[in-house]
Amino acid sequence: MQSRQSFLNRLGIQEMPALYGKNFDTVMKEYDQCGVWFLTDAFLEQIQIDFSMFSEKYEFVKDSLERVRSHALLARHSLLLYHMLNDRAPGEIITPALAVPPTEEDRAAYEMSAFFAQLAFAPKMADFFRAHNVPEEVLLVTIRDTFDGALHNYSKLFRRDGFEADRIFRWNQRLIDGTILHIGILNFEMRKKFVESAIVLRNNAGEFAVLVHDQPISANGIVAGSAGASDTAFFGALTETDDYYEGYPIDTRNAVASSDKKRYSKREWDLFIGENDPVISVHIPPSRDFTPENMEAAYADCLRILENSFPEYKPRAFYCHSWLMDPQLREMMRPTSNILAFQEKYLRFPNPSDGTAVLTFLFDDPTVKNWEDLPENSSLQRKVKAHYLQGNFIYEPCGFFPFDAIKR
Repeated sequence: MQSRQSFLNRLGIQEMPALYGKNFDTVMKEYDQCGVWFLTDAFLEQIQIDFSMFSEKYEFVKDSLERVRSHALLARHSLLLYHMLNDRAPGEIITPALAVPPTEEDRAAYEMSAFFAQLAFAPKMADFFRAHNVPEEVLLVTIRDTFDGALHNYSKLFRRDGFEADRIFRWNQRLIDGTILHIGILNFEMRKKFVESAIVLRNNAGEFAVLVHDQPISANGIVAGSAGASDTAFFGALTETDDYYEGYPIDTRNAVASSDKKRYSKREWDLFIGENDPVISVHIPPSRDFTPENMEAAYADCLRILENSFPEYKPRAFYCHSWLMDPQLREMMRPTSNILAFQEKYLRFPNPSDGTAVLTFLFDDPTVKNWEDLPENSSLQRKVKAHYLQGNFIYEPCGFFPFDAIKR
């Protein structure tokens, strides 16, 4: 049997992850005795029958499966990744061991070895969702989006076929754990903890106050350390006593914090969302039907499905963390914009931001180094590009809104 280090060296992996080492000897024996059960034509054909999984990417997937299966090093790597995923703690997100292809011709096969390790979980996803009475159409769309959607998004970003064996491999772990459902035009994640840079209070009249939660704040009211932010002007410490909350309030329309500390009596104000409260995290997949009507329908359907399928899950509000939440977009878009309709529903607050999400989701180019190279294929692209060339950034604020804001 080959040594662990020689195996890693041949894959170009510099450091062995803990779970990789834990499973290594067992997996090598399993491969020698049985091969890889999910790297078979029969498995892939059954996946296609059960879920109508792949559309125009099916030929690429079949070709990749053959290439990975016939490459013993990659097949073993894929089996190791599968066992890493299977053995991790519930909710744990593992960072994959990134194999380095020796040539560009080998790149797709190396990436797809990670893809097949996750595709093996598709039947388990279906079993889990069906056991919880998730509607079949939601189940199928969610599973297809996890796998076929990942391949389409890769093609869009990199103009070639393959799989993001880093970012999307980590993201897909939430999906194979059954914590995300694709409902209507949105993805909804059953997030167990808010754990953000703010807490939310609500008073007897139903009004909200959002306070900074232990974050350094720059002079312009955003989190210090964010892209282009000035140095720390004050530290947004939150104080709670038996009688009051005291902290730095946030302008929730502009997602900036005030340096004027304010006190909120517990006779009038209750904690609405604390750092350990569950929230429904909203993710926005690409859609041509991103209209206010479809947004509202997705929110309402989400509440209905979660109440029926996961009654033990008791979220406090809808929550979103996205570049689409940046108030600066108001200066770049028509008042009737669907994006503005989306963000205006949320009470927003600043969050540490590196200002790069817009490169992936608006410009479809996460690798760009020079702002001058950004495309100008739409009015919004042109305006955001000019914004960056002037030394500014589009941030990734957070926001929330309560369930009683949904028409049901």
